[in-house]
Amino acid sequence: MYLSKNQISSDESPAEIVREDYRTADIFLKHGIDFCAEEQLPLSSLCKEHGIDAKNLLQELEWCRRSMSISGTLNYADWKIGFLTDYIENVHHNYLRNALPPLRAYVARFVKESSTTFDYSEELQRALSQFNKNILEHLDQEEDTIFPYIRQIGHAFYRKESYARLFVRTLRKPVEDIMDNEHHSTTLALQRFRTLTSNYALPENASLIQKVAFAKFAELDNNLMLHLHLENDILFPRALLMEKELLQQVG
Repeated sequence: MYLSKNQISSDESPAEIVREDYRTADIFLKHGIDFCAEEQLPLSSLCKEHGIDAKNLLQELEWCRRSMSISGTLNYADWKIGFLTDYIENVHHNYLRNALPPLRAYVARFVKESSTTFDYSEELQRALSQFNKNILEHLDQEEDTIFPYIRQIGHAFYRKESYARLFVRTLRKPVEDIMDNEHHSTTLALQRFRTLTSNYALPENASLIQKVAFAKFAELDNNLMLHLHLENDILFPRALLMEKELLQQVG
């Protein structure tokens, strides 16, 4: 399951392509192509069978396999608070909304095919289903209530607006609730995923669908750890400090 070469041959089968890079599984799922089928035609033949433009499919597969990295020199704490809020929403919130549906589909198939082999599979599915429900509600709460207020605070703080008194209210309680409850429950969910999968370690008899599911879990874990760091350690503490200063200014 390496993030390997970018160019893909139409002579390869879906299973071969997914084995080379788990991220391509989402593209096959999107187009209704079973990448786990035991007997598989090459991609060119499958495209004809499914009425899919082979050139466009190859472009999608190669695009999702592109190598991307974030420089370790980025200092998120230097970003203006509005930009940081937009970044979290557009990058991390959108990631969760896009990544969770296919992950749930992979886990559902994994459970169907291996519930008698791996006794933890059904518990893993239940834990993921509960996490999915909780995190989507949490994202909506942040985007509808918390983030707009943080943007207002940032705007007033940087511009030293005289009308800040009109909208400044106590942010500390909702932020503390998020950090103590929602973010704590997210951390517990990650710990449960890690425990059930032995930190996403694959057994020797792992199927291709299990390999994809575990790789997607590890990806989710990494993304969420950065997401929580940006909010808990940078965004929310800075917003609270700005709010405190604004409240002192307006008396």
